[in-house]
Amino acid sequence: MIVAINKLWRKHKLNSTSIGLAKAHYNILEEMADTLIMIWKIQYLLGVGDGGLSEIVELKLDRQIKRIRGGMMLDFGFYNMDCMDGMREFPDKFFDIGVVDPPYFSGPEKRGYYGRKVSPINVQRIYEKTDNWEVPNKKYFDELVRVSKHQIVWGCNYFDYRFGPGRVVWDKRNGKSSFSDCEIAFCSLHDSVRLFRYMWNG
Repeated sequence: MIVAINKLWRKHKLNSTSIGLAKAHYNILEEMADTLIMIWKIQYLLGVGDGGLSEIVELKLDRQIKRIRGGMMLDFGFYNMDCMDGMREFPDKFFDIGVVDPPYFSGPEKRGYYGRKVSPINVQRIYEKTDNWEVPNKKYFDELVRVSKHQIVWGCNYFDYRFGPGRVVWDKRNGKSSFSDCEIAFCSLHDSVRLFRYMWNG
């Protein structure tokens, strides 16, 4: 179903011919029929009536409509929401590139520390305490690869995921600092290792 909808979406975006759109519409109808049959089977096995299912469907539809009316899928901008919920709203390869620097360890939620509230160059930061500080898993990276044509993932060496061979190594020129001398990123734009030198502090 998702694949059929994404194909129809791309055809609309690319202004495909009426024949191509009609075929895509028919494919979705077939997928809808298969989905309905599957739902009926699940309802029978679980003993769930139409009433209980309708309530859940209405709640989910309301959320999606609010997102659409609120400007979901902007041409540019940002969304203040859970990234997993956000990525589900976009079709395959919607973004040209995804550049991410996810949390790679559990800790800030335990000690209540999220960094300086004022940066060395006087940038104000508001860090709210949170009970949840999740390190991304395979589902996150699979979804990231689905919605973006290319990816740059900082801290790729910390995650249990099969990234491609491309790497960017940032030499931070730390000197005697106790912080890491380098940061490593996966980069899908090439298959080699590239070195980038830039003093991050000082």
